[in-house]
Amino acid sequence: MLRQMLLNTHSPEMNTGREPVELTALSELIGKVIPGVRFWVKFDQRRDAFITAWFFTPDMRYGDTGSNYATMRRPLEMAGTSLLQVTQIFAYLLTFKPRLLLIDEPDAHLHQTSQEKLIKALEKANLDFPNTQIIISTHSPRVVRASAQTTKVVWLEDGKVKNHTAVRERIGWGALDKDIVIFSEDDNTEYLQAIVDQWPDLAHRAVIWPCFGVSSIPHGDRLSKLATRHDIKVMVHRDRDFMSNTDCEKWKEIRGYLKNNIAVWFTNGSDIESCFQSPEHISRAMDIDLEDAKKAIKYALEELNEQEVSAAFSEAYAKATQSLAGQSNPVARWEKLGKFGQATTKGKELKDPLNRGLEKVLTEIDQKRKLNNRARIYEGNSEYPICEDLRELLLAATEQAMTAD
Repeated sequence: MLRQMLLNTHSPEMNTGREPVELTALSELIGKVIPGVRFWVKFDQRRDAFITAWFFTPDMRYGDTGSNYATMRRPLEMAGTSLLQVTQIFAYLLTFKPRLLLIDEPDAHLHQTSQEKLIKALEKANLDFPNTQIIISTHSPRVVRASAQTTKVVWLEDGKVKNHTAVRERIGWGALDKDIVIFSEDDNTEYLQAIVDQWPDLAHRAVIWPCFGVSSIPHGDRLSKLATRHDIKVMVHRDRDFMSNTDCEKWKEIRGYLKNNIAVWFTNGSDIESCFQSPEHISRAMDIDLEDAKKAIKYALEELNEQEVSAAFSEAYAKATQSLAGQSNPVARWEKLGKFGQATTKGKELKDPLNRGLEKVLTEIDQKRKLNNRARIYEGNSEYPICEDLRELLLAATEQAMTAD
């Protein structure tokens, strides 16, 4: 059928004569997607029982054959799926010149760069064939992002048109089908994603955007503008860094999150790692008794130097509160949190000693085989989730977004 269409693009009489003819118009159209491609077709009504078609791409050139395409070109049936797919689209356009051309997921077998070229080629073809309206369906962010502003983009979800005007912008954030963007201070969002994944119904509505440090988290005014422009909810995650609830509220006020009604989630412990280091969570993840989990934490803390932990605590707390009104008092905060212990130790610093503490405990109780469960500690638990306060913030934000829709 495709060979029939290729012949038709040459001549409605369906005859090339004895020699193959080059399909220059087709080659030009497809060349905008796959540069350098060329096509030929041959069907002599007096002599041939079948239509023959050939193609050539620059990577097929070899040796010193120069421009002797007759030796380099290959039969059309040897073409790859992506080339055949693009060929079919433009052959249909040239053959039928339809009033309406429906194309279902033309990006399916194309490299991402070729996807962008395809949408540009279709937009150019739309100008060359003004009587043809082209409608394509796609799941490709590259196709949507590369489309011109004059191309109308419609977002369908669950069979309904979503009322969002910033489809291209949302795709740029990876948030086309999301209700909320979480701006995280961490550059590695693996731990935060593990926590969010505990609630699948919420996880698929949220996307996490790394900010590479607290200072890089956008101010509330900027986030508010972004939320309005993209018609999406935004949230901020930052590590507590031993701050009190009062400190956290002051930080939110200074950063403009309170006045812009932007939710901020602070880790209950010092950092995101500490969220996974409660005795209860360790007990479930390792499948050990709660008392054994507590003993492993005790062994981990015994490895640490109290003076070094105190110095790290003071530095982190002072840095976290330096922009807040009033004078930072690390000593008072240290004493408030019970002095040296898990509450005043960074989760990052406790991670390796905790591994060794678990090894020691499991050796004592003759269950070393359970050391294979250590990776589970830094995973969420859907049955017994951690950080339920984050779930409440996400739930509130997604409900607001659905109400707005």
